[in-house]
Amino acid sequence: MPTAAPSRSRSSSPKSSRPKKPSAPLGTIDPIVALALSGLKAPEHVREQVQAGIYTFDAMLRVTGEITVAADTEAIQANKVDPWTLLVLALDRLPGVAIDQLVDQAEALLARKETGEDVGALHDAAIDAAKTTAQEAIDRIKGQTKAPRKGAVSVSCVVVALRS
Repeated sequence: MPTAAPSRSRSSSPKSSRPKKPSAPLGTIDPIVALALSGLKAPEHVREQVQAGIYTFDAMLRVTGEITVAADTEAIQANKVDPWTLLVLALDRLPGVAIDQLVDQAEALLARKETGEDVGALHDAAIDAAKTTAQEAIDRIKGQTKAPRKGAVSVSCVVVALRS
């Protein structure tokens, strides 16, 4: 298995607006270089030239480029927002009402609305108000389901020399 040689950087000192480059222990690959290499992909036509199999290789690359690492953020874990919980709680507060009954009533009201009949509570304003109230409740739940998210990494690099 190939081992990575220590990274040697000849770049000038970092600009004051750039974060300090983390140091890598001797014998390991620099974390910035490792991130950059993870974004380096071969053109699609190269894969077509390699047959199925297991290959070993030993190559020295000179790669130059730039890497941008965005700041960490908080992300909403949408899978934890469960509007069905709200429906179950609402049904629990309506004794004797089952979901099948609500579906039947909704179908009947929608059919009447499509014929142009005034269906009272199904007016667009009432629906919009209910959607707003439900969305506010869901947003409150979402506010409690935030999780840290690492900043995105974008890489632009080119192999400028290859010796294998």
